Amino acid sequence: MNPAIQVEDRAASRPVLAWYAGLLAGALPALLLGFLASALANKIAFAGWGLGLAVAHALLLRWGLESRWSGWVLAGRILLLFAVAAAVWLRLAVRYGEELDLGFRAVAPSLYTSALAQPRSAVVATVGLGVAGALAILVGHGAERLRRPAR
Repeated sequence: MNPAIQVEDRAASRPVLAWYAGLLAGALPALLLGFLASALANKIAFAGWGLGLAVAHALLLRWGLESRWSGWVLAGRILLLFAVAAAVWLRLAVRYGEELDLGFRAVAPSLYTSALAQPRSAVVATVGLGVAGALAILVGHGAERLRRPAR
């Protein structure tokens, strides 16, 4: 087999690997959390949250990979998307927190923790993800400027 073809095949498979790894890392947890919370609270809004986040994540990931954003910039924008999703989760936790709490206690009392339904947890997640996303974007843009030759 021609070694030049093998190198090209490996290079061509990197974007595919990045796509599937990114999709798995972002969409799967969103779907699992959304559907699990929907089952526990008996509210379809949580499933909608998970589906919406998974679709938004897939669209943002595709846009970033096709636009050839740097890894830092893409990760930062995805983290900002998850910060917005955590803010929406906060709204759902405030509105349906008691149902989520009761369902969790009834289904898995040994694993029960009230952090999932507490608004404070969602606020911490929103702020943490937002700061991490902003820092990742700043690092990405700084790294791009360092790579450019001086004029």
